[in-house]
Amino acid sequence: MRCPGRHRSDDWLVGDIRNAAGCSMVVRLQESVKGAAGSWTDAATGKQGDLLDMIRKSCGLVGFKDVADEAHSFLSLLRPNPYAKARSR
Repeated sequence: MRCPGRHRSDDWLVGDIRNAAGCSMVVRLQESVKGAAGSWTDAATGKQGDLLDMIRKSCGLVGFKDVADEAHSFLSLLRPNPYAKARSR
């Protein structure tokens, strides 16, 4: 059965980590007895992980810094300035 990514209850269904059509990969949108929010499982491959794993695999990244940078970019977060508190004193 092929279907585009779609919302089902507290989950997002999609084909795989690369966003292919299908329904074998489940991403938890809210914490439930099935798993933590942000966790995912691909029934076709048996692989599972969290959102950082998803970013790493879908973008082909290796290093954690690259994964964290992509997560910050994707979430449109500003990187914290470690010197901000020191300057305000």
